[in-house]
Amino acid sequence: MLLFAAGLAYAVSFLPGQTDRRLTAFFILGIIAISVLLGFFEEFRSQKTLEALDKLLVFKAVVLRGGARRQVDAAEVVPGDILVLAQGQKAPADARVIEAYGLRADESALTGESVAVDKSPEAVALDAVLAERTSMIYGSTYTTHGTGLAVVVQTGMATEVGQIAGTLQGMAERPTRSRSKSAAWLAR
Repeated sequence: MLLFAAGLAYAVSFLPGQTDRRLTAFFILGIIAISVLLGFFEEFRSQKTLEALDKLLVFKAVVLRGGARRQVDAAEVVPGDILVLAQGQKAPADARVIEAYGLRADESALTGESVAVDKSPEAVALDAVLAERTSMIYGSTYTTHGTGLAVVVQTGMATEVGQIAGTLQGMAERPTRSRSKSAAWLAR
């Protein structure tokens, strides 16, 4: 629209007595240039911010591989890896605790419990509910206290959190009672 206005002002400037319209056309073109530059820089800054956020979302895990500690991207953790757990770390996968020294984990995302759960390598009953499986660390939970080691047993969509995500994706939208009644009424 502004380009059209600038072109029109420039074209009118060739009419007798309208030479000052040329200045108006250049003024409009200057406003367009400033607007384009501001838009470019704002988009550039937004892109840089998104890239920084993406880097924050990728978290690292410390694993024992071949007897040596290695820091790897959480996506590279595979079943059989030994996780080195420490306070403040997010678990990248479901894992069975094999060593625990005052180890506690925040499982509120899975169980709704507001307090951290003590973890130990002691076996639990096979039919124990999720909240009572004290020998397991679950993906996307945080270690709140202590240190320990755990062997990875499930990754990705096979984890408890992955199964919940899969269930949510698979749920079909069911019409509410009032929607189904109104649909029946409209069908008459």
